[in-house]
Amino acid sequence: MRKAVRARWIALVVLGQSLLGLEAAAETPLAIGSQKQLLIDDYVIEAMSPRVYRLMNQPLKYPENPVIRLDADWEHKGGLSHGGDCGQIFFDPDRGIYRFYDLMVNWDWSQKWLSYAESRDGIHWVKPKLGQVEYLGYDTNFIALPFSKETWSNTVFLDPATERGQERYKMIYFDKPDGNKGMSPAYSADGLNWKSYEVDRPAVPYWSDTNNNLMWDSKRQRYILYLRTGTSLSRWMDPEPIHPEGARTRTAGFATSTDFLNWDSPPTYRNPDDRFICFHADEKDPVGSRDFYTLEVLPYEGGFVGFTSVYHNMFGVAPAGMDSGKARSPWMDRMNVELLWSRDGEKFTRVGQGRQFIPNGHEGSWDQDLVYSVHNGIVRKDRGEIWLYYEGFSGHHWFEQRREHQRGQVGLAILRLDGFASITG
Repeated sequence: MRKAVRARWIALVVLGQSLLGLEAAAETPLAIGSQKQLLIDDYVIEAMSPRVYRLMNQPLKYPENPVIRLDADWEHKGGLSHGGDCGQIFFDPDRGIYRFYDLMVNWDWSQKWLSYAESRDGIHWVKPKLGQVEYLGYDTNFIALPFSKETWSNTVFLDPATERGQERYKMIYFDKPDGNKGMSPAYSADGLNWKSYEVDRPAVPYWSDTNNNLMWDSKRQRYILYLRTGTSLSRWMDPEPIHPEGARTRTAGFATSTDFLNWDSPPTYRNPDDRFICFHADEKDPVGSRDFYTLEVLPYEGGFVGFTSVYHNMFGVAPAGMDSGKARSPWMDRMNVELLWSRDGEKFTRVGQGRQFIPNGHEGSWDQDLVYSVHNGIVRKDRGEIWLYYEGFSGHHWFEQRREHQRGQVGLAILRLDGFASITG
């Protein structure tokens, strides 16, 4: 009897020690060191009382927008526009200037070019004559790519992992080697004259026809390419009567590489493995708001701030919103920017889901219909600000079917440093 009681006592002591250990483990503080926390997610927040809540902030648009205009005579004569979803801006410390690369198109999209501009202060931009491409008899700021006949879906960045040299600047560009569509790598010593790497296959084996964005992940010592994929909406939710079984939705995916030549990427555009998908639609999205065109990413304070352009299009019905965008919804056939957040650069959470981050302009403004974020934001610690460039349009996505002229230009929105979210009560 005494042995049995003693055994029970020992068991209770062991159980008590285990419970104390679990409680102690649960109360172990997060080791964040000196890393600043943005409060954009609940990672360092255990609970908020009913009187305390998170406020998602918006940047303020620069009052003299647009900052990169279509103002040259030959641009007007040619009926040109920025392409909308293919822009990159970065600061080049080697030259002490900001550099802008973008898709330029004519109004019927029958011709496409890679255009270039530069600035000393990020506000006043010039488009230098490069002597590479002539248009309507004018020397232009267009860059010739001798290795690709199709200027489309190009992404350019200055590689911080490579010091000055022949490969200081990198590019992923669309190509069709042997008739197979894919994204291939290129390099440049000055950012203006480009050469392709000699590779036996595309870096990514399908065509992502949007803003494909390159980034160097210094923490993990790898390149990340953000691109677009398409997947069945029914993977994430039950079919709805308003759309057919198998309706597809665009969303963002990613590929990674340690050498820029060999990439771990989705094998196909359609229905890629879940591990390559950054985020997706869910039941909280209103009908007709489940296409995500782009993902621009800003590495920031140990995490990754993302920006996505949400396309309201009734699940690929084309031409969408031919009712002028007002019969079903004022958002039909338009685009707005939402905010995302990630701690690993792969899986993103949609922050303030459904809320505009960079707001569209008022009716009649130059940026009323489509807004795309430009990759990938400039942190101006000298001013205590984050500068977020965007491309705005007064013209719907299906502008041709509407007999509209798209006229894309580039604006600037300014957010205070660390100002993506606030905790208030």
